[in-house]
Amino acid sequence: MRYAIISDIHANLEALEAVLADIKKDGVDKCVCVGDIVGYGANPHECIELIREHCRVCVAGNHDFATIEKTNIEFFNQYARQATLWTRQNITEDDRKYLESLPLVADVDDCFTLVHGTLYAPALFDYIQTTFDAYLSLQVLQKPVCFVGHSHVPISFFLDDAVTYSTDPVIKLKEGVKAIINVGSVE
Repeated sequence: MRYAIISDIHANLEALEAVLADIKKDGVDKCVCVGDIVGYGANPHECIELIREHCRVCVAGNHDFATIEKTNIEFFNQYARQATLWTRQNITEDDRKYLESLPLVADVDDCFTLVHGTLYAPALFDYIQTTFDAYLSLQVLQKPVCFVGHSHVPISFFLDDAVTYSTDPVIKLKEGVKAIINVGSVE
């Protein structure tokens, strides 16, 4: 089974369409999303529709939950706050219901876990940027692999004897080693 894992679309329709076209060309079997369908970009409705059509599983990102007022935007920067307020006015009721239906964490086909930020406190939408951040989530990870987004920085963390990381674009997963993989962003 070949999966495509996408994240942080931020309502950028052109980028999402380009990524979905590449996914189709690559013969991927299933597509999943680790959140932030909306935020910043001008096409939240269209991006939600494409994710609903193409991604079998999607978890909520902080911008998704901010749009439906499940996350406080007080600590967002001014651009993120303005984008959230604009997005709230420019999605449909069906879009809103879809965003409300998104879980914070999802296991996919007993193979891997999805979460937007951290696995140890998904509702806080903290970032995984250091080996210590990764360690906290790796401690609660039940599957061998967890895919995340949020920081927009592709990086992988591994727990064997210690937590290590890699920024290599291709990684080989070792048996018995847990991994958290940030897939970067679509936008």
